[in-house]
Amino acid sequence: MVQKDIFMIWFDLVTPKSVMFFAPVIEELQKNNKVLITSRGDKEYNEINQLLKNKGLQYYSFGGYGGENLKDKLDFALKRQKQLNEFIQDYNISKLINLCSVDGCRVAFGNGIEIINFCDFPTGKDDKITHVARLTLPLSSKIFYPFYIPKDIFRSYCNDIIEYDFLDPVIYLQNQVSKRCFFDSLNLDKSKKTILFREEEYMSSYVNTKTSFAQEVLQTLDINLIIIPRYENSDIKQQFKNACILEQKIELSHILPFVDLFIGGGGTINIEAVYWEIPTISTRSFLCHYDRYLINKGLMHHANNKQNLINLINKLLYNKIKRSLDVKNVNIKLLIKHLGL
Repeated sequence: MVQKDIFMIWFDLVTPKSVMFFAPVIEELQKNNKVLITSRGDKEYNEINQLLKNKGLQYYSFGGYGGENLKDKLDFALKRQKQLNEFIQDYNISKLINLCSVDGCRVAFGNGIEIINFCDFPTGKDDKITHVARLTLPLSSKIFYPFYIPKDIFRSYCNDIIEYDFLDPVIYLQNQVSKRCFFDSLNLDKSKKTILFREEEYMSSYVNTKTSFAQEVLQTLDINLIIIPRYENSDIKQQFKNACILEQKIELSHILPFVDLFIGGGGTINIEAVYWEIPTISTRSFLCHYDRYLINKGLMHHANNKQNLINLINKLLYNKIKRSLDVKNVNIKLLIKHLGL
């Protein structure tokens, strides 16, 4: 318990990306402020807490993911919100800063705490507002959003809207250095090309169906295959007996810069691969705003069926053309100033 007269800034970090995105902000804030970090994790999904440990950040973990079933998701969320509500009563919190955490926003709103949301993913399939955005953006006191999303999407939710001029992963990638010692330690056939694969977030509310065409194609290729599992990995191990499956959590700068091709069903790692100038294919079942931005810039390709993916692999794996992302360094101190801190 802390003294109630000490104001604290609360971060509710419920995705791996939120840990990576806010870690440099938190480290800077801690120089002059008290910071409280809550997270989410259980035996089925502990990636967030592992990342926080790797970053050396103190945190308090509540609740789990809830799986694919809608009732289970809601049950887990309600339980976690109750736990958070009890926990924060011991702290004098002035602001919640987050990447649209439904649980954090609901608890902060109910306790009269100012809510600052960062949002680079307001819409999903068919450009419909995501469930997460609908439950968090209307509660915001301030919304930060990246330059490639139309401001009009946020106008109806909040009056205080601030645009920033970078792709989200750049905030932490700018301080990472590529190191190949981990990659070299893997048992790979140096005579073959290497593909890194990450499946889609098929348990998320914004994904309607689980696709398998990427896995089917990858099983036919004579390559080194490295897989970063998204969820519990027993199915992946059974399906890809000869693949290198990464179970430990590492900074992707230790592996991404050294593969020949990245195939990803999500978004954040796709952007990281582009940052490291690795040919990138998205197999996501829909396109969001940052997907379109990267595709329109010729920095990423999209495949939505087996033949399309095979064609792109043949084009990119053996004819490597590097395209650079136009990157500006993120000024963390200026960002914190805009946060009102």
